[in-house]
Amino acid sequence: MSKWELSEIPDEEIQAPKQTFTDGIHAVKVLEARYDDEYTAERPELADTYSITVEAVEGGARTTLRYWVKNKERTMYSSQVVGTLNSLGKAVFGSAFTDKIPVPMDIIGAVVDAEMKTIKTADGKSYLRCYHFQPTAAENVLYSDIEQYFRQ
Repeated sequence: MSKWELSEIPDEEIQAPKQTFTDGIHAVKVLEARYDDEYTAERPELADTYSITVEAVEGGARTTLRYWVKNKERTMYSSQVVGTLNSLGKAVFGSAFTDKIPVPMDIIGAVVDAEMKTIKTADGKSYLRCYHFQPTAAENVLYSDIEQYFRQ
């Protein structure tokens, strides 16, 4: 094999492209999941949050999704959040999942399809949300670290 001037570029001079999610359905792997209640939250505003760090199977985009499980007064559970997290449990475990919200450590390593949507705030900032998860295709389950459900 021939050598030339670009054969030995130092690694520190190579910039990786910044990957981001676009709106739409993406196969994602759950890298981290946790629930912080009022006793374990590092910051009071993060109490009662379910956090999921996901990475796209293709492209490597990564983000952390946070769901406030209870309302601001912490008196009731948010039906929208419970529904979203329930769809996550069903996407990972199929009809065998009968709980409302999956145990965070049970979903780490799973691959699911996430319907991502960019939300813009009044002050011009934007953030990523996922309101629905669904089972991923069989070829994406190869990236999963756990035994899980998939669509055929």
